[in-house]
Amino acid sequence: MLFTRLFMRSIFLITALFELGSSVALAAPDQVNCPDPEAGVELPAEFTRLVEGRIYATDCPLIETCPGNGKNKLWAQEKVDADLMQEEMARIGVGHGHSKVAVIDSGFDLTTNARYMASPNLSVKPGIDDALSDPENDTDGHGTAVASLIGGGNGIGIAPDANLTVYGISASDANRARTTTGNVFKKRIDPIKQGIEKACAEGNEVINVSWGGLYDETGAMQDEQADPDFLTRLAARGCLVVRSAGNMGVRVDRPNDPDDAYLRVEATSPIGGAANFSANGEIAAPGTGVFTLESSVANSERKSTARERCEGDGLNNPGQFVNGTSFSSPIVAGIAAQVIGVLKKSSRYVGLSGPDRIKLVNRILRASTLTDSANGLRALMIAERWNASTESSIPSIEELKASLSNPEDAVCSQRATICSASIDCNSLKTCISRARKIAALCGFSGVAPDIPTTLDLIKLAQASNNLELAATLLNKLRSVPASKLKDLAKASKKFWQSFFDEGPASLDFDLVRKQEYYALFRDIVGVTMPFIEEKIRSKAREQILSTDVAAHRPQIENYRIELMQSLFKHKLANGLFYREIASSPVADSQTLQQVIFAVRDAQPRLSGSVGILKKVIASPSADKEVIDNILYAVESGKLPQGEGTQVVRALIRSGKGSPEQIARAKKLASVN
Repeated sequence: MLFTRLFMRSIFLITALFELGSSVALAAPDQVNCPDPEAGVELPAEFTRLVEGRIYATDCPLIETCPGNGKNKLWAQEKVDADLMQEEMARIGVGHGHSKVAVIDSGFDLTTNARYMASPNLSVKPGIDDALSDPENDTDGHGTAVASLIGGGNGIGIAPDANLTVYGISASDANRARTTTGNVFKKRIDPIKQGIEKACAEGNEVINVSWGGLYDETGAMQDEQADPDFLTRLAARGCLVVRSAGNMGVRVDRPNDPDDAYLRVEATSPIGGAANFSANGEIAAPGTGVFTLESSVANSERKSTARERCEGDGLNNPGQFVNGTSFSSPIVAGIAAQVIGVLKKSSRYVGLSGPDRIKLVNRILRASTLTDSANGLRALMIAERWNASTESSIPSIEELKASLSNPEDAVCSQRATICSASIDCNSLKTCISRARKIAALCGFSGVAPDIPTTLDLIKLAQASNNLELAATLLNKLRSVPASKLKDLAKASKKFWQSFFDEGPASLDFDLVRKQEYYALFRDIVGVTMPFIEEKIRSKAREQILSTDVAAHRPQIENYRIELMQSLFKHKLANGLFYREIASSPVADSQTLQQVIFAVRDAQPRLSGSVGILKKVIASPSADKEVIDNILYAVESGKLPQGEGTQVVRALIRSGKGSPEQIARAKKLASVN
């Protein structure tokens, strides 16, 4: 009876907090400020911490969210520990203007965005003599977004204290370079190459290029093969080119030289792993839903609402959320600039040759990788340790990684604490910062994982909707037996129940992020929750088919494709789900094609595959592209022979398709 009263009182506390929002300020419960009248009765630890987590989520926000849509605004910056990196830069004593960074891009909207930039010396100039006459008028908008990720203020920029120069090259010049006749390298990169040469000659140590070439991405001819002397000249001057890997999703073998002056960056998703669109690179960084500044000129000329914005942001930043390896690249370029700022504190680094400086920075960046992304805090601390060493040669990547494993280190020797026991907001944030540092720098190599502290931090991250931090920490627990994660599984059931109940499905545009985090949680913790998976399918079904979604979601077709690809990738959709989608009269051509791909590629096979494809054929949206994909699914042999015969006969009976498509179907029917 006593336990029941206390349990109900706690439920009331959570409900009241959600109803009152930020109109009240409550500290975490403790026996000094908030004595328990039922002293001597203890709730289960996992439930108590969940209550505390909810209090903090309401009155002590642990992440910066957009008030209008609840999006985690700076997840990408936090993923690479940019905020912690800034704290360490101050501790080490690295001053303003510590390094010079260049961006070769479409210019920068200086008039609108200068006040939102933090770079101590920001300049914008033409990249080549006949390029942009007015690079400060960024009509494309790409350069403004890219540059802000290096030198932006308010937490947007990765290297806000570095000197930044934007060299404007018009998109038309860059595109023309890819289509003119002549040398393959010249065809696709000559204006960009000229901008790189100019930036290097003017003393820039890191040069970001977020424009790529088709030949390079597909592997037909790598830039290094096209003009190796160009890269040699850059290395001789100590200029590191950081460039985007490309957005066509091509995964091919590429040069992977940790010592050259060329570093390709691929994109990761918020929850982890390569983004679906990303080509492979030599290093990775966040590239999905990244918050940047935007060009008001480009936005005005396009009159575009295609990109998501930070709704209700009191700062009124002209910002946007963008996708692409174009935005992964400047994140790594910013980390490189910070690393150089630290290395310059050592006379040994200053005395190195240009190629050796490139080699050291390149290897430090690669050694910094944590789970699936470059990590700024790790890179900075590796650089500081190199400064303190007496190495006469450039250490290997493995040796640089090992420099972080000293158990006597000032950070790693700190006593771990349970952050949810903090009694006020400031102490909680301080505790979490310390825990994040330990998680990034100390790892679990050679020592037993501090599982209670890590699990506690995951719960707090979940409660505050910081799924990106929770995912990073979960990935560090991959080698931990599932039996030791039971506490997390038990506590998180209540979390997941409430998490997917928030708001109408038509407005819940975090669904892809949520379901990808659930899939990661399920795989690492080893717990499948059927009721959660049904909630995911229910919300996904509504978003894919509801006409209300289109009114609220920019680029709705792309979002639907992303949502369906995520469902398939993580095996969260079943045959019944796809049948319901295909049966709906509002399912469009793109949606039907995603259904076909799922039926074709599912392993194990979906139940009722033939029935699903018959529903697709019967749909009023079954156009030429849909029929082509059905025929290809049969022609490719990915459908069992009997199923293929039934599908093409249903297609012939429907009378749909061009004469050429009907002929293909009849041929397949006779063969099968």
